[in-house]
Amino acid sequence: MKTAGISKMILISFCAVLMAAGFTGCGSEKVSEGNSSASGMKVIVGTTGQGANWAQTAEKNGTQGLEGFAIDLWNEIGKRNGWTIEFRQGEFAGLWGMLDNDQIDSIAGNISETPPRMEKYIFSEPFYVDNSVFIYKPVLGTAEDIQFFKNKKVSVGAPTSSKLVMDELDEKYGLQIQAINLDTQADVVPNVLSGISEAGLLDKSVANIAIFSLKADLKIFDPHYRVMGSACPFKKTERGKKLEEGVNKAIASMKKDGTLKSLSEKWLHDDLSGMDAGFWNHWVQSK
Repeated sequence: MKTAGISKMILISFCAVLMAAGFTGCGSEKVSEGNSSASGMKVIVGTTGQGANWAQTAEKNGTQGLEGFAIDLWNEIGKRNGWTIEFRQGEFAGLWGMLDNDQIDSIAGNISETPPRMEKYIFSEPFYVDNSVFIYKPVLGTAEDIQFFKNKKVSVGAPTSSKLVMDELDEKYGLQIQAINLDTQADVVPNVLSGISEAGLLDKSVANIAIFSLKADLKIFDPHYRVMGSACPFKKTERGKKLEEGVNKAIASMKKDGTLKSLSEKWLHDDLSGMDAGFWNHWVQSK
């Protein structure tokens, strides 16, 4: 991990897996408003297909060319409800427009319930718990507390919940962070590895994937702040409400029989599926 060649390989691997792609398969076909509890119904789920271990391109058949935690999760939800799951790819920011325009029913991935999203969409029960952590190269030393990041250049995905967390931490602790706002969380790890920024703030699950799956030479500092549940978003329509009910039922049974535990350990290097609802710290919508 200390050679320039290996570092370059990590950057290329991470970018190939995480960087957002242009729209693919995003036709104008709209989802049906039929009975959302009916067996055999088709449910269209949007994904970037570029989220490492969450929803990534697969070199195998049988999963529409995709694999990962979110892909297995949605296929299991479909199986338990008798639904046919179809995945449709697009850029992360564009997926929300596809949901608004009835081109997809939901979004597969590590989707946090932020205040703007809660105002506009229905969310399922959380299926995974995550929080934002700092990553940095070992050469900087060891972060003993959050003041380690004062006045540092920190990369963050501007459209993500981590950006909101950064703003709150900056205000609360007077960090005077020099934020490097990126279009996507996918660029945070490459920015830190290449030295563009001294640190990054991103989902802990993504940091774990970079370190344990891609062998990135990075350290993690967890501020233990604003722990959030990942959930499935739906439009505030009759169909969206029925889909939410079906997904909630499936998630409850997957928690009970250990399926969520198995999937999270397989793909995300940790079992963070068993926390009860009281563990999540949601934003107050009026904040």
